[in-house]
Amino acid sequence: MSDEVADPVSEEEEASQEEGAEGQGGSRQEDSEAAQAPCENPDVDEEGAEIEVQPQRVATSPSQPTVAEIEEHELSGHAQFRSWCKACVLGRAKDAPSSRVRGAFAESVLPRVRMDYCFLTDEPSASGEGGGAGDEGMCVTCAVMHESLCDSVWAYAVKNKGSTEQWVIEQVIEDLETVGLRNERLILKSDQEPSIVDVMKEVQKARESEFGTAMDNSRVGDSDSNGTIENRIGSFEGMARTLGIALGMKVGERIPIHHAVIPWLVRHAGHIITRS
Repeated sequence: MSDEVADPVSEEEEASQEEGAEGQGGSRQEDSEAAQAPCENPDVDEEGAEIEVQPQRVATSPSQPTVAEIEEHELSGHAQFRSWCKACVLGRAKDAPSSRVRGAFAESVLPRVRMDYCFLTDEPSASGEGGGAGDEGMCVTCAVMHESLCDSVWAYAVKNKGSTEQWVIEQVIEDLETVGLRNERLILKSDQEPSIVDVMKEVQKARESEFGTAMDNSRVGDSDSNGTIENRIGSFEGMARTLGIALGMKVGERIPIHHAVIPWLVRHAGHIITRS
């Protein structure tokens, strides 16, 4: 049996194998050098100096007011609530809506004049209706009036409840005449609280009207029939607090609730609600 003879390898094949081995060794060396080389800092130039990065520009939020909008809002007396206004946010609290009176009685064409008392404090109470009767030393008693013909609101800072202050009766009649309710038949509406009923009776006597003035006292505990005046009282309290906070921010000090400017502020709050 004859021995097998291997085919001789040509010189060209040997040269190509050597080149392949050298190429693999060279690539391994380059990979090793790349792994050992330090990472380049993109914020540093070739000389090693730090490159100043331009800050990102942030678009202005649409909710942020311009200087002109702030000036216009302050000149309007904070008539419209603005969420970016600190005085508006601190001064006004959203009350739960009251039910409206329905039926023929509610839709009567006769103008209705509603009045009730509230206690103006520096901060809204948890119920959103101002202070209670036990807080009279730390609040201002206010009578708030609303008429349905022009949807006007007036407010009066009083020392005592009832008809003991004659100027309140005269001011109520004068305010009603400014909206054309001098010789018009109207209905005076209130709850059965004796103090506010006394005021309404004095207004009824003092009005010089040939058409007469009717009285309508809601039932005790009937909050639905008083929903209109309660809503206006909530608006008044929020506006009065807003004006007080805004004034304090302007002068750089807190305006106490018994400051001499409060009676004027109470009247002014009603005027702003009426014209807004």
